Amino acid sequence: MPYSATFETSTNIPRSTIYSRLADFGGLKKYFPDAIDSCDLEGSGVGSIRTIRMKGMEGVIVERLEALVDGSLISYSIINDAPLPLERYHAVISLSDDGEGCKISWSSNWFPKDASQEEVRRLIAGFYRDIFDGVVRAG
Repeated sequence: MPYSATFETSTNIPRSTIYSRLADFGGLKKYFPDAIDSCDLEGSGVGSIRTIRMKGMEGVIVERLEALVDGSLISYSIINDAPLPLERYHAVISLSDDGEGCKISWSSNWFPKDASQEEVRRLIAGFYRDIFDGVVRAG
């Protein structure tokens, strides 16, 4: 199945820096403060669970870290019935060197729920763009 949403871009920040920021699974609020009330982490590393409370949204989003691969890949899934217009969400963040910086590809598969595929695609790609912008600004 092709990815349902993809965000791709490059930055002049080294891959190791971008990876360490995105792999900080409980640190999501640092990079997306305008949208997140809280992000609580249980555990560490692969298998850890983060519970996200979004501003203006009832309920929580619970995500499990599925994979961390050698500074180049991060994967996670939503594991609850989240208050988002999607279900069976799984994302993969791939990082590669790009000159002195880094190229990112953040993609996910999911099924729309109570919204069109295009509406959900725009919502999710917007989240990725805004989070990545925050990751870049954090430097």
